[in-house]
Amino acid sequence: MAFSVAMAAVLTIGFSLSSSVISPAFAQIQQTLKQASSMQYSGVMLSNGEPTMEMKVYYQQPNKVRIETSPLLSGKAQGTVTTILDTQAGKGLTLISQAKMAMPFEFAASEEGGLPEEEFLSWMDTILEYDGEVILLASKNINDVFATGYEIYESGMTITLWVESASQLPISLRVQSDVVNGQTAFEFNADLRFNGILDETLFDINAQEGYQLVSGEQQDAR
Repeated sequence: MAFSVAMAAVLTIGFSLSSSVISPAFAQIQQTLKQASSMQYSGVMLSNGEPTMEMKVYYQQPNKVRIETSPLLSGKAQGTVTTILDTQAGKGLTLISQAKMAMPFEFAASEEGGLPEEEFLSWMDTILEYDGEVILLASKNINDVFATGYEIYESGMTITLWVESASQLPISLRVQSDVVNGQTAFEFNADLRFNGILDETLFDINAQEGYQLVSGEQQDAR
């Protein structure tokens, strides 16, 4: 299964400081992110400027994950695929809305739980592990929240975070690939929230009501 990520903010590049000056502030953000009890984000993925997928992700420490992806055609969602994971139990469930199919599955469990190593969360791994140059952007208000911008570059991707000053947690994010021949092959914009209370039914891997259960053998046959 392939998943992609999404995020949103208007990019206003201000001035940059040297890595040695800004790194302590960014390190504090990394530490605050590691301590977050929950995360949710919603956003849109674009290819060459065209929206291709909507996405919502929910994560509850230490082991609950829910991903909802909706491919876009001419700006309209074409059904939703929902994947629910319990990373400690190594069990998951995929729900396909258009076909009304429910497909349970198993994967390698993690004793500590945590986020799975999937593409849709690769931006989080990059931020948490980054130790290079950080560009500080001019502060601004986003939805009446005062936020400071940080920009990092890693492996052909520019990641821009807008961080709420009070909580030191990101509220908006953009991931953007290098511009080639005037085109940006990949862009991901999302709004983020941390430490909220998430409904436990979001992570119910037995939530199959209204769906046809498809067994592992049936999936292989398909």
